[in-house]
Amino acid sequence: MKRSPYVLLKWVLIAAVAGGLLALAAKLASDGYLLWVLGASFLALCVLVVYGPRRGVPMKYLFPGIVFMIALQIFPIVLTVATSFTNYGDGHQVTKDESVQTLIAQSVAEAKGSPRYALSVAVKEGADPATGAPTYLLTDPTTKKSFTGDASGLKDLPDADITKTSTGKITKATGFRILTAREVNSRKALSTFAVPTADGGGIKRVGLSEAYVGKPTLSYDASADRITDSVTGATYVPQNATWVRADGSGGSLPVGWKENVGLKNYTDALTNPTLRSGFVKIFVW
Repeated sequence: MKRSPYVLLKWVLIAAVAGGLLALAAKLASDGYLLWVLGASFLALCVLVVYGPRRGVPMKYLFPGIVFMIALQIFPIVLTVATSFTNYGDGHQVTKDESVQTLIAQSVAEAKGSPRYALSVAVKEGADPATGAPTYLLTDPTTKKSFTGDASGLKDLPDADITKTSTGKITKATGFRILTAREVNSRKALSTFAVPTADGGGIKRVGLSEAYVGKPTLSYDASADRITDSVTGATYVPQNATWVRADGSGGSLPVGWKENVGLKNYTDALTNPTLRSGFVKIFVW
């Protein structure tokens, strides 16, 4: 029996959608987002089950609406409720280990006599230039080898994937969008961002075209669970998901961590006079 061209078109579309979802799952797996991998894989399976057979016509129409309802309504509600039981907010967006790594990287000061890398600041292709996670595209002045550097450290960058000038500055890299001078200068957080190195140091930006290798002034003692500043001699201990000065003087470090706080946010909303007044007015409205 001769197949209808519409049947062939249907399977081409099914294969395209399912293949796209599986490709997304593979990318998510490489980035370590295992739960999202399961979600994308399950969605690809649902596309095959719903649109492959001829039966179940009503579900073929309902399925897209169900997917969008879960993605745009149910998931945001679940995420909001889950977040409400944490201290998530400015200065409390990472894990405790990540807060230690970030603080140590931010404290990096240039090591005397260390070489300077040729630098380009980039984000991954498709990411927002204003908010996407920064990646430093670096070229070692001695070996001429190139690297990508982000919050997880340095990775080799093959010459086949890049275009660079005679000074080693990378002007094009596969999978990345290099930021303009205006975009770099508008991102204030780059002034403290550093790429961690294997020896406990870090690589920080100098201007638009150079980065230096430095050593951190902060160190972490895991056994005592405290951070020490080698310049000031101050020590910091964990308190309420924040690193505060051990001497009780009130100073603290700028990066804390996210943790569960139970019903504290709800209790504050009902017992804090300032929060309660605003909450009640908005709720009644």
